Amino acid sequence: MISPVHFSLTEARDAIASGELDPVDYVDALLAQIDAHDPAIHAFLRVDGDKARSEAKARRSAWWREGLPPLFGIPFAVKDNIDIEGLPVTCHSRASDRVPAARNAVVVERLVAAGAIPLGKLSLHEYGLGEPGEDDPWPAARNPWDLAFTPGSSSSGCGAALAARMVPLTIGTDTGGSIRSPAMMNGVVGLKPSFGRLSTAGTFPLAPSMDTVGPMTRTVGDAALAFECLAGTPSSQPGRPPRIGLLDHLWRSDQTPSPDVGAVIDKAIADLTEQGCAMVERQVAPLAKINTVGWVTLHVEALAIHRTRLMETPGLYGAALRSMLLTGAFLDMDDYLSAQKLRNDFTALVDDALAGVDCLMTAVSGLPPCRMDDAQALDALSEASVRMLCNVTGHPALALPAGFSRDGLPIGIQLIGRRDAEPELLAIGQWIEARLNSWSNAWLPPLLSQGRRTDGAADL
Repeated sequence: MISPVHFSLTEARDAIASGELDPVDYVDALLAQIDAHDPAIHAFLRVDGDKARSEAKARRSAWWREGLPPLFGIPFAVKDNIDIEGLPVTCHSRASDRVPAARNAVVVERLVAAGAIPLGKLSLHEYGLGEPGEDDPWPAARNPWDLAFTPGSSSSGCGAALAARMVPLTIGTDTGGSIRSPAMMNGVVGLKPSFGRLSTAGTFPLAPSMDTVGPMTRTVGDAALAFECLAGTPSSQPGRPPRIGLLDHLWRSDQTPSPDVGAVIDKAIADLTEQGCAMVERQVAPLAKINTVGWVTLHVEALAIHRTRLMETPGLYGAALRSMLLTGAFLDMDDYLSAQKLRNDFTALVDDALAGVDCLMTAVSGLPPCRMDDAQALDALSEASVRMLCNVTGHPALALPAGFSRDGLPIGIQLIGRRDAEPELLAIGQWIEARLNSWSNAWLPPLLSQGRRTDGAADL
């Protein structure tokens, strides 16, 4: 029998609603999975197991009711810059106040209202901007596909927990790619919604004019279900083969990509073309200009948030974050205002690129995941990001896995949609996900794959 930890969110929801899966048994199975694997992966900063079991028991007592909410009995976990009532927010930093939250963040409250159960808080890079270092208060999250490799930044625990089957749904934040990076690196799905589409109330800010919060899951269909509950809008169903605009220049010519990334994306394009997709070339601003505008905005706004505490207690910040925050001190108002003007220009370019197509497609990164102990490779991986564009312009973006590097680490593709059109983008993502021959959601990281079943799942 397959352990319920391998169920997708939708499969678990259906099994619970039908009475085939006890909500308490499901929580217990996930807690056992965390106990077995998180000592090596470090995805969780805090597991609230007792409360989760208590909530699951309450759900079990309500089984007899008709009209169960759409996420009835589904455990979820959040990046630890998002409030869960009664739990401290650490932002993975010694500089945080760690005061228990007085109420749930809006996104948490909406999931709870949909019947979901908070399971705990997940690791991140310090305040969503720093890098793992020896001065971190807790160990950095590791990639379940290979513990020596990065799980991406900064919603690192969100991606790692999903890949390790510790939870079927996580909530991350994305200011410069922080949902889509760990989605790709861990072989899961991540949605960065349009700017302002979901409330960030109850989330510690990084750069308020670019901050977004969104769901991460193991399938696009699961992300669509989660987004429907978060946004209160109905989902769309996959339809005809989409017409796709290729933003190849962002990773093929604006940088020097890895052959591994090129092979995976070329295979995806071939698969989709064979299935009837029309592919047309599109172009936006050069990657270097996009990234400069995004980082100027981020550095100025992040320093404004942290300036007082950074001046009073600089030693509580990690060395990497301290250096990144101080970069904002070398930027002036003219730099910031010029960046905002260019943001408007770049937004118009993306809108123009979307004319006549259903979505845009590009890489998530020009490079595959690298080792965590290789500082030079980590710097190169950061430079290879193709994620800042949608934070600058506010368009929604969906990252989904499409293949593997030669090191056996996941590589993904990124779909970009029209602003406030997430249901349509997710429907396209589901259509594409079902037709990629180089990825299966049943595949497991080697850490979990002992006793692998013929259907790709494992009994653990």
